[in-house]
Amino acid sequence: MGKRRNEKISKKMPPFAYSIGRAGFMLGRGKTSVHHLISTGALWTVAVGNRRMIPRSAVEGFIASAR
Repeated sequence: MGKRRNEKISKKMPPFAYSIGRAGFMLGRGKTSVHHLISTGALWTVAVGNRRMIPRSAVEGFIASAR
């Protein structure tokens, strides 16, 4: 039963952070462009284990600032 409950929760909640590839897809950019945005400080990342993830709030903030 625990596994089904987790599946239901994950379908309802958006992720808190995205991979670089997924963030690029959401922004309509490639991975290289996303890496450039990170290096210039336009997007910030967090370390999750040995991965770099882009928080949802960083993606949303970037979109809001582009308006």
